[in-house]
Amino acid sequence: MKPLIFLDIDGVLNSARSAVAHITKSKAYVSFQDRVADQLDPVAVLMMARVCRETEADIVISSTWRKFTTVPTFLEVFARYGWENAPVIGLTPITSKGYRGTEVKMFLEQNQDLQGRPYVCIDDDS
Repeated sequence: MKPLIFLDIDGVLNSARSAVAHITKSKAYVSFQDRVADQLDPVAVLMMARVCRETEADIVISSTWRKFTTVPTFLEVFARYGWENAPVIGLTPITSKGYRGTEVKMFLEQNQDLQGRPYVCIDDDS
């Protein structure tokens, strides 16, 4: 059974190093995708791609970034780093309290076809 990865972005696919590099660039962005893509750490993205490839995991974005973008945007951004066809299958719902565990539970309840699959949350916060 294919596992699910509930994936955070800040602190997982970007780092202090990539954030500083982003801040020091003075650049006018043409699109939201350009701005988002410029903030990720290329090594972290390719490491996540390897994890997904080796485990055949699907990804559900649980990051606050999901509030500002869509699955197609994540796919486009990851492809810019060489991760073609990233297995992003959805976004966790946004709740007023913003508790990740509650949002993961809601996602699984709303997607009964995914229930029973093993999953992991990769996040830099508790």
